[in-house]
Order: sequence, then structure tokens, then C-alpha cells
Amino acid sequence: MIPRTSCSHQRSKKLFVKNETVMSVPVMMTLAGRQLNVSVAASTRGPAAMHGEVWNCSISKAVPIEIGRGENRGRELTYYNVVRNLLKVGDWNGNPGSWTVPIENVAREGVDGAVVYVQDGSRDRPGPMLGAAYTSLH
Repeated sequence: MIPRTSCSHQRSKKLFVKNETVMSVPVMMTLAGRQLNVSVAASTRGPAAMHGEVWNCSISKAVPIEIGRGENRGRELTYYNVVRNLLKVGDWNGNPGSWTVPIENVAREGVDGAVVYVQDGSRDRPGPMLGAAYTSLH
């Protein structure tokens, strides 16, 4: 048995506190006519969740793929929730915010739905997910 030290206990406590912000920000997305309306609520978690980037992913719910080589050659596998496009919607500063995304920026052949998410950090240095929402495009 490995003895528990105060150092490892402190480390795990810090990880727990740091992760309290994960998926803590309410996000909504609705399809209205030819646009997606995205809204992100205010942060209730203090400075740990006071900024982030808002991104939209175009999603194909199911994509069958025929395997061309290897031990599964000739078999068909299905990939689920395949991201087809990634679009930055805006920046979030911890206050309530809303954005509108024209449907032509999201909808493509084979795209069934859209996901919007708020992520701490930046594209180059991403942090934890703060909130997300999904809507069907059909």
C-alpha cells in the first residue's frame, strides 16, 4: 500500500477545485428560420470561468465507412457524431452573450446537427469545456 502524503492530497484537492468550472455555464442554441441563435449565460463560478471562446461544430450523426484494408477489410463501420466543420462564433467574457450564425455557415451535405460549446483558453491553448448545447438541423 502506498502511503498518502499531504502533497498528493493537496494536488488532488487543487484538481477538484479547478474542475468545478467544467460544464458549469448554461448554453442554449435554437434553430430559427435560416439562422442558429446561440446564447451563453453569465458565469456563476467566479474568475475561474470568466472568459472563453464560443465555437460551433457541424455534426453528421452517423457516417458509414467501408474498411479497405487490414483485418477488418470489407467490413462496414459507422462513426457517430462526426465533426464536419468548426466555426468560431465569438468570445465570451463571463457576462451573458448571444450570437447569430447563418445556417449556410453550418449546413452542408450530410450534416444533421450542430453543437455549440464554450471553452476556456484559446484555440492555440485550449482549456476546459465550460458549457455546450446541441440542436438538430432537420
